[in-house]
Amino acid sequence: MTAYPEVFEGVGTLPGILHLEIDKSVPPVQLPVRRIPLAVRDSLKHDIDRLVELKVITPVDSPTD
Repeated sequence: MTAYPEVFEGVGTLPGILHLEIDKSVPPVQLPVRRIPLAVRDSLKHDIDRLVELKVITPVDSPTD
């Protein structure tokens, strides 16, 4: 980390759109929605909002392929 400090600055996001190659022979699995305990809900919401603000994650409002 001391040899290349510019590599370890910031959050570490990559530019552009991510494209994942998937194996078409593996059937998709849909898991049920998991409930968040009330004790951690506010903390989790705060962390998710922070990650959206930092552009680490992006909200998705519609189904994806």
